[in-house]
Amino acid sequence: MYAISLKGYTILLYSQESAPKSIFGLSQCSSDSSEFLTIGCVTRGFSPADSLTFKWTDSANKPLTDIVQYPAFGSAGDYTTISHLRVKKSDWTSQKPYTCEAKNSKGALEATIVKKAVVLYQNLMTVHVYTTEKHIIGLFFQKYFFSDLMPGNTTAYKISFSPPPDQPATVYLTAPTEKDLENGTATFLCLAQKFSPKTYSFKWFKDENQLTNAINTFDTSEKNGSVTLYSATSILQISAEEWTKPGAKIKCEFDHLKEKKVREAVSTDNGEECNNVAVNIVPPSLEDMLKNREGTLMCKASGESAEFTKIEIKANNFIIKEASEEHFKNKLKVALEAPIGYEEWSNGTVFTCTVEHKKLSQPMETTFTRENGASPKRPSVYLLAPPEHKEGETMTLTCYVKDFYPKEVFVSWLADDEPVNLKSQTSLPVQNDIYFSVYSQITVSNSDWKSGIVYSCVVYHESIDEKMRVLTRSIDDNMERPGVINLSMNTPASCKE
Repeated sequence: MYAISLKGYTILLYSQESAPKSIFGLSQCSSDSSEFLTIGCVTRGFSPADSLTFKWTDSANKPLTDIVQYPAFGSAGDYTTISHLRVKKSDWTSQKPYTCEAKNSKGALEATIVKKAVVLYQNLMTVHVYTTEKHIIGLFFQKYFFSDLMPGNTTAYKISFSPPPDQPATVYLTAPTEKDLENGTATFLCLAQKFSPKTYSFKWFKDENQLTNAINTFDTSEKNGSVTLYSATSILQISAEEWTKPGAKIKCEFDHLKEKKVREAVSTDNGEECNNVAVNIVPPSLEDMLKNREGTLMCKASGESAEFTKIEIKANNFIIKEASEEHFKNKLKVALEAPIGYEEWSNGTVFTCTVEHKKLSQPMETTFTRENGASPKRPSVYLLAPPEHKEGETMTLTCYVKDFYPKEVFVSWLADDEPVNLKSQTSLPVQNDIYFSVYSQITVSNSDWKSGIVYSCVVYHESIDEKMRVLTRSIDDNMERPGVINLSMNTPASCKE
């Protein structure tokens, strides 16, 4: 699994390799006063995201090196990426052709870019290049742009230069620690992360009165791909006595992009923050992961007041789903779902649910990861016939799934190769050394059993060969059955009838 971030969206990438489907040239319609200008090409429809490489050559088929390749983005099986090349203005003006080749192990495509190609078309679409001090720092394309990149489209592409896009900040407020209070101080940190442009201001309030003393502020910058993002921290320190008064309120106000983001901390009698917010993750079902190979992970949160401001789900620190305050307006309970695939779930990806609430001084998080350890071991599967029984009595069929690892397993039942309408019960995994065992049971009527219906136990486990996917055991009334079944698994009390 791979992930990239583009204009605030994080996309998880995982798919089988496929060749690029289309390639299009881009040329700059005007240039600055330097001796160079920029041309580029866009390639679409390949997979996986990191499989593609670009090669540029001039009119003499000489390889060129002054190129940039940007991270791919898109969805599984349909990724898009961009490469650009700096060329001499004199060469471009003389209409020398340049060739861009996009290639992976499944295939290659070429595009030829020459100056005269630009003037052949009447339709004009703008490709925005964000620049500071005449240095190109990134290419960002509106979503509609790529929907028009189809073979036969007679559209020219003009590059326009403009400042980097605005990026709002994520703002947190931390409350004093117990050790801080023991030392007689109460220290608050207001953190504004990953914003652009740099212009900003902090304001602090205690019980709605603005504070101007005991405040320190500093900021840093970092490169996010080709865009510079800023982070800033403001520190407020007051006496522990001021903070531990019941109902004392500290508020941080971050002003950026003509928008004020406010975070508050409220003290209780014991000096601790009052929030009463609960967060938990509901993982996908074993049926979804092991049988359907895809499922949904849910992040749930509840609070005593309807003041949720943000909720997001991350996979290995990359945001895969998020929602803002408008989504949760006037709700005491909120939930957010994110689709995940089998590969993410099985390889130990760490999923993090993060919730922001106006009564929380800092975001609340909880995580889920599927535990991995020893090498997978394939289970042994036994389907046990019912013991002797009286005419007309119902009977129980038992599927014993033994000595497997890891512990996640899904058991289903078939009747004559069709899903049964009967309710089955599968025990919790019982561990013996490092391996696990379960049993699953269904109760069938005497008439169905005597009619010759063939019942099958179907076991799904990751250790089973990918071509087989399942282990199946079948039984019917014509098979020899024992008089007594002695099944002992040291079953926990919660599983006993």
